[in-house]
Amino acid sequence: MSAFQAASKQVPRALRLTFTYEGEKVNLVERQPIEKRTRQTDPILKEGEASQYSGFWIELHDAKNRTIYRRVLHNPIQFSVEVPSDKPHQSFERHTIENPRGTFFVIVPDLDQAESIVIFNSPLDPEFESRAGSREIARIDFKEACRQDKDPGKEK
Repeated sequence: MSAFQAASKQVPRALRLTFTYEGEKVNLVERQPIEKRTRQTDPILKEGEASQYSGFWIELHDAKNRTIYRRVLHNPIQFSVEVPSDKPHQSFERHTIENPRGTFFVIVPDLDQAESIVIFNSPLDPEFESRAGSREIARIDFKEACRQDKDPGKEK
């Protein structure tokens, strides 16, 4: 039985994680415990397989850097927007955002063995997004982030 399956048989514990981003720099700014069932883990990739897939996902890793939970998401980092077009016969067009920034939320299971959060993404350049493999863009020490939440004297 996986760690995820064992945790899901108990009271449903989850975490709502709030991230901010500027370009590809991603920071965990808040974690909120909630009672909620989470989705089952998406298929766990073998080490080195991330570059064979495009897209955006978050993984929870244990102390031995093994993936214990993976959640594939729609890419929350917006690098372009659709706007009305001034061109005849074209109602909308895409404009690139030079320095994308914003906030996104993810709900993950609250697993005791989770030591780090690892975020993967394909390159932000929209020209290459569909054919470039994903790579790690952020690694956050989850235990350190939890200690900072409990110690109001520490800065986030």
